[in-house]
Amino acid sequence: MDKDREFLKSSVVQDIDDIDDDGDDDDDDDGDDYVDDADQNAISHMERTKIEFQLDKIFDKKEMSSKEWEETIKLMSRVNPFVSARTCDAITMKKCLREENYSLATSYMEHLQRQGCEPNLSTLGNYLQLCGRRVDQCGEDRVLELYRKLMRQVKVLDVRLAKNVILSLTATREWRKALDHLFQLRKMVTSLEDVYSAIITAAFRAGEYELGWQYLADLREQNQIPLDSVFLEWVKQCEVAESKADREAMVLTLLRKLESHEMYPSVDVMREITQLFRDGLG
Repeated sequence: MDKDREFLKSSVVQDIDDIDDDGDDDDDDDGDDYVDDADQNAISHMERTKIEFQLDKIFDKKEMSSKEWEETIKLMSRVNPFVSARTCDAITMKKCLREENYSLATSYMEHLQRQGCEPNLSTLGNYLQLCGRRVDQCGEDRVLELYRKLMRQVKVLDVRLAKNVILSLTATREWRKALDHLFQLRKMVTSLEDVYSAIITAAFRAGEYELGWQYLADLREQNQIPLDSVFLEWVKQCEVAESKADREAMVLTLLRKLESHEMYPSVDVMREITQLFRDGLG
């Protein structure tokens, strides 16, 4: 009997040891897997950060060869799963637009031309908007040429293209064409601070003051606030007014509009108004 008890005891102890050993091994395996996964994630994060840093430097350049563009697109596809042969053009141009890098965007358009490819509508629309934003570099004629090219390719503009068109046309002498596109755009979307502001700014720049204030009133009726560019352009118009009396009248108009439409200018706008009082009205 004692021998049986001893055998049973030794068997149970061995079973417990086996369980502990298995448990330890399993824990070690799980730990190793966890460490491996963590290392893999860390490497992936580090690689992503490195690539994004490379891309930031790339999109600061002024131009690139076709080979460099092809390598850049491959690099972009490693951090953005949406980048493909079909989508890379629009994504690349949107990146150029975001960086406001007209020279590099033009380099990409030249790359497409060398490849015998026509830019799709999204790419062309973003490039058009960038040209409008950098009209001092490309010239009004280039903006209008691209606008006509876009309009030959599409009969009805969607929301994105309509905004591209308005934000580019308002930088040119044919800014009034943007009014027709705004009429159509208002049927599709309600948030229009950017396009209204571009039109108001263009009207002020062209000396069409009443028209500009009319569109500002329309925007305020929709409970939307114009961008700083509107007020900064008005301050510029005040600065170039012929006489001190004209400048005073224009500043008074601005202050009354701010009050009547319950608009509160930003720090940047207030700084320019203060400067105007100091230099132009003092």
